Amino acid sequence: MGKLLAFLALISLFSFSYSDDCVVASSCSGTTPTAIFSVSDNTNAHAATSTAEAGYMRVCCPNSFTRTSCASGATAIKLSGTQTAHVESPSSSNYANNVCLSAVASVTCPATAANGNCTAAQTGLVRISDTTNAMVEEYAVYVIGMIPPKYPYAICCSTTAAPANLPPIADAGADKATTVNSAASLTGTGTDSDGTIASINWTVDGSGCTVAPQTITGIGTASAADATTINCTSEGTRTAT
Repeated sequence: MGKLLAFLALISLFSFSYSDDCVVASSCSGTTPTAIFSVSDNTNAHAATSTAEAGYMRVCCPNSFTRTSCASGATAIKLSGTQTAHVESPSSSNYANNVCLSAVASVTCPATAANGNCTAAQTGLVRISDTTNAMVEEYAVYVIGMIPPKYPYAICCSTTAAPANLPPIADAGADKATTVNSAASLTGTGTDSDGTIASINWTVDGSGCTVAPQTITGIGTASAADATTINCTSEGTRTAT
């Protein structure tokens, strides 16, 4: 009985990661197929900015995250160098070698302290020993009654869904009346509340009419109004859109 209790006690001293948290492994696969950066071990580790540093293990994350250029992505962790590096939290400002993430939605990676776990809506990247000049440890969920993680700071990343792209609105302007073989000037507008207008294209139903210019390009503003001319050689009603 005493041996069984001892065995159960050892089981209780175990930490783990959820399937949507990142892990440290020799290669990335399964539910964590994306390599973000490299570390020398599961704990007390140096880091490298490369996702395939020779002799190092990989920080492997779910495929909802990808490693990206820091010009477009969110900083997840900062390194003192490209190899055999110490690390710091993304909010610190001592190191210049950033590891950045992107996702279908926008990404943020704040750090939490005091043996905190990432929330259910966040992905645990790694734990670090301090906010700067730190070593790296594999992120693992800390459950009360189990051995706490060695390092107190967790890097937790979350995504915010991008808003839906709204369609642009086109307005062909007021009706115009003119005689055969006389030009009528049409003024159309296009607006896009969450983007820019790339071009305006005019079409006219029926035959016997010409439109110049039919397509107006190179606008590049959130709204645009440009004139075009329609000329018809036969009588009738035409609809320009």
